[in-house]
Amino acid sequence: MAGRRWSEPELLVALKIYFELEFGQFHQRQPRIIEVAKLLDRTPSSLAMKLGNFASLDPAMNGKGLSGASSADREIMRSFLADAQTTIARAEITLEELLAAGHRHPKADDQMPRNQFSEDMSAFAGQVPKVTETVAMRKTRVGQPFFRTAVLSGYRHRCGVCALNIPELLVASHIIPWSQDPGLRLRPDNGISLCAIHDKAFDLGFWSLDSKLRIQLSSRLIQLGSEIENLYFGKFDGAGLILPDRFVPKAEFIEWHRNNVFLDAKL
Repeated sequence: MAGRRWSEPELLVALKIYFELEFGQFHQRQPRIIEVAKLLDRTPSSLAMKLGNFASLDPAMNGKGLSGASSADREIMRSFLADAQTTIARAEITLEELLAAGHRHPKADDQMPRNQFSEDMSAFAGQVPKVTETVAMRKTRVGQPFFRTAVLSGYRHRCGVCALNIPELLVASHIIPWSQDPGLRLRPDNGISLCAIHDKAFDLGFWSLDSKLRIQLSSRLIQLGSEIENLYFGKFDGAGLILPDRFVPKAEFIEWHRNNVFLDAKL
């Protein structure tokens, strides 16, 4: 197993796990990493290192990830950013096929059972295969569950405004709505982890973020001037958004929200 290159299906599975876990969970004793490493016939430390490699590809990590990201790692991340729905759909299919195969990864000298790992199991050469009909069908089912998991885990399951850390009360809020650009639906940098009240107010334009990711309240909200308004909103005016460990909201997405949703832009 030592020195075995990562195949494209393996990288897809690793990428899915990368988005499931918080950065502090990227270690060999983490139960989910142990579980998936066994499916891949790799050591937990090997999978944990791969997650660290993925982390290094996000500038928001500020060097927290590992420095050993390969060209294949970079290409998988690029494919995700270019078409998140297809990439994650293929990752889910691959993981399901691993489970269906009896919790083992096919060895090089094994005869491949029919339908097991429908994509090529050779080492990833950097060219993502064409979308299959199965993947296209699965794309219709991939969406909110993945987006919620990826965004909330990036923010360590707390609200980016008030730091509330009760997962049941948190929402993975889209910056640019689903209806505006399908290509951005699953990108974590188009999301913010917010509690229900701050999510609703964000969607309605009662607040937005400036170019430095500082909270900017609308004039309408400020004019309320009540004790309740101050409790939930006023005291956060001008404060910086609590940033995620990975995939900080993209500046152009924030600018779109500020220009198209923020109430003050409509005055």
